[in-house]
Amino acid sequence: MEQTAAWRDASLLARQSRWLLVLGFIAAAAVPVGIATVGVLVVDAQFRAQAGAVRLSLARKAAADVDFAVSVAQARLRTMAARFAGDARLRGDRAALIAELALVQQNAVNLRSLAVTGADGAVVAAYPEGSPASALAARADAAARLAVAPDGEMQILMRIPIRAADGSELGAVIGAAPLARVFATLRTMPFAVTDAISVLARDGRTLASSVAARNGKPGVAGALYEALRQGREEVGEYRSAIDGRQEFGALAQAQSVPVALLVSQSSAEGFGVLRTIRGVQVFATGSLLLLGLGLLALSLRAHHAFQQRMHDAGAMLHAVIEGTTDVILVHDREGRVLLANSAGLAFTGRSREEVVGHPSAEWLDAATAEAMAARRREVIERGCAIATEEVFRVGKELREYSVVRVPIDDTRGHVHGVLSVLRDITDTKRALRALRRSERRFRDLFEQSPSFIWTHDAGGRLLAANPAIAQALGSSVEALIGRNLVEFIPQAERQAFVDYLRTVARQGNASGTFCVRHADGTLHTWHYANRWYEQDEGTPYVLGYAQDITEREDYERQLIELSRLDPLTRCWNRRYLEEFEARAGPHGRWGCVVVDLDHFKSINDTYGHKQGDATLVAMGRFLADVGRSGDAVVRLGGDEFALIVDGASEADLAGLVARIEREAAAQTQLAFSYGWALHQDGEPLERTIARADEHLYQRRRAQRAGLPAGDSGHGRAEAS
Repeated sequence: MEQTAAWRDASLLARQSRWLLVLGFIAAAAVPVGIATVGVLVVDAQFRAQAGAVRLSLARKAAADVDFAVSVAQARLRTMAARFAGDARLRGDRAALIAELALVQQNAVNLRSLAVTGADGAVVAAYPEGSPASALAARADAAARLAVAPDGEMQILMRIPIRAADGSELGAVIGAAPLARVFATLRTMPFAVTDAISVLARDGRTLASSVAARNGKPGVAGALYEALRQGREEVGEYRSAIDGRQEFGALAQAQSVPVALLVSQSSAEGFGVLRTIRGVQVFATGSLLLLGLGLLALSLRAHHAFQQRMHDAGAMLHAVIEGTTDVILVHDREGRVLLANSAGLAFTGRSREEVVGHPSAEWLDAATAEAMAARRREVIERGCAIATEEVFRVGKELREYSVVRVPIDDTRGHVHGVLSVLRDITDTKRALRALRRSERRFRDLFEQSPSFIWTHDAGGRLLAANPAIAQALGSSVEALIGRNLVEFIPQAERQAFVDYLRTVARQGNASGTFCVRHADGTLHTWHYANRWYEQDEGTPYVLGYAQDITEREDYERQLIELSRLDPLTRCWNRRYLEEFEARAGPHGRWGCVVVDLDHFKSINDTYGHKQGDATLVAMGRFLADVGRSGDAVVRLGGDEFALIVDGASEADLAGLVARIEREAAAQTQLAFSYGWALHQDGEPLERTIARADEHLYQRRRAQRAGLPAGDSGHGRAEAS
């Protein structure tokens, strides 16, 4: 890239200073002190002028960056204001407003907090609650201004009105951008020729600095302080309020907010060589020719150091200009291009020879060239930076750019040209439009979904909720915000909810079921799958999604019950025995009575299967009536039943058998035989039932043989 005009002037001055020093040596015999003095003054003036120009250029660049950051934030607020003005439902829904503000704040680069006020100036919604935007809303006006938040942090406060279609003001969007966050972007600038960059208030206080010790202290004094108060640029020396040292700095004013940018360096470091030369000058008074020789050597050395410093400054400027992807163009007052970086050449689609020294109209269409020229003239006339968003055709594609134009002037305020910085924001704009479309789709899904969707903080406090969950819990969405989910969990289940909060915070996600009390007082089971989200700033939150599976669980429970029931008699089947054995274990205490209908085959053959089925149903009902409330009637198969008596002792079982015998004698419809057994420790269930079955057949054989049954009996005496 070609050297800048300032760099060419610096090189020319360096060569002139070298010849002046040589001539001074030749004339040293006559007037060595006078010539040396003139040479030192010339070098001193040239070095100070170039050092001031470099610092002033850096200060302007930093001020332009502050203006750019504020303009981007204001553009975001204008977009929000337009959205709120066009969406009456959104203006009337505070929860939706807060959610919208939260989404915007999470994606904003510099905005820390947001608030929306009504037409009366009262805060309608803010995010986060109690944020600087909310607290300072009453102090906001049309222009960006500085304000101190309740926490003591300096904020850039912005206000964008929300206007109806007829132009009336419906309210305003308030944004607060911490000055420290805006300043953080300036700390990355390569200050190879300085040791500090500071942001100053108009009263002289240092609001932010790359040197922490300067914060809160007076930043400048003397002429620079007067320039600061008057809102103009200045270059000069002053005495630091920190340690009393002499400093050299350049002051540039930001246009969007009442602050100034100071680029400074210790005078001892910046002009140490020149002070050494002055010392040599004093010594030369008594040294004459020897002093002239020494002065020449020192001056040449200073000249070399000066050239090196200027080379470093040029290299730094080259790195800044060529290292950025932003388009950088410098025009003179007549509209000719004086400088274009590589990104600028790519923007024009021309070579450096076709761009530098030529007006923009040669590579832009007439309308665009005239519009750009008009904006440059406005910058020259106003003498301040102007930020806009413009569309240019690059190749065959229309692309959007954020443009900042800054006047280039000398220390006397004479404007020589305009610096234009164009940043391609096409992809950002597209991403924002896509994000808005995505947000609308998500909002529709959130609002219309029959499933429960919500967000809560690390402690379970609800931050957002959709209408489905509000309806289930018998509340409005607004009333739910701020309440804790644990309020809707039964007392016995709350420890499980506390465990869930720990799990989702530790693992980042969690799934399972909640038992939740609905508005009608019924308990429902929610199946949830939730995820933990960390934010760059602010508190983390959990996104929750759940479905009510109460009916499904009831249905599954019924299916399980049906799979264990005999379809004819509605008694338990053998699957129940498997579950009972697993539950009771090998050492459980229980007994059983096995019942077998007598001559059941003859009933089917004589009266038909319908009567046989009725007999089986009656047998099951008889056993259910005669047994205890906790006893289970099991149809083992065919005409064989078992009555399982859980927790029974031998006396319990004997009492049950006696009751069966009494009830059997009191009825005439059922004829059956029965036997019983008490479970022995370690015995399998089937073996206990088999022993009861053997007892049944022993009793039946004894009865049919006409022998006494002993300790047994059956429902009605039957002769075989």
